[in-house]
Amino acid sequence: MSLYDEHYLFIFQAVYRIVGNKMDAEDISHDAFLDAFNKLKSLKDSSKFKWWLKKIAINKSLERFRGPLKSKLEFDIPAENLEIQDAENWNSFNTEQILRASEELPEGYRLVFTLYLLENLSHDEIAEKLGIKVSASRSQLSRAKVKLKTLLEESYGRVER
Repeated sequence: MSLYDEHYLFIFQAVYRIVGNKMDAEDISHDAFLDAFNKLKSLKDSSKFKWWLKKIAINKSLERFRGPLKSKLEFDIPAENLEIQDAENWNSFNTEQILRASEELPEGYRLVFTLYLLENLSHDEIAEKLGIKVSASRSQLSRAKVKLKTLLEESYGRVER
């Protein structure tokens, strides 16, 4: 119970950023703990429990998207074909504003944005986990950044540099 109490919020937040739904995030978080406890003997270094558990939780979260999301992303325009102006100018927005606005992104954008920027997965890892092309992952991230910037400017005002 102490491991559960110590790590639950950390795991729940990671899962929630991926699935975007509190009830699903609670269910998946609980399932991740159950899986972890059942596989505890396979953990070689107990000091890495938190990150091992997070990996289990992320993988459980992604199971929800593998089929439906693949069909949405497979034929997206590669990121190289998108014109993005100033999409990296985030300094004027704080982390809370960005996270709040990211919850409003379309599902595919939000998922790739979360996995790439918040969970630090590479496009290769995202593509493998979701069963999509690397170019689709790049495309979704590029589009997510543009959409997120628009959402932030609508909510908090346009920032001129």
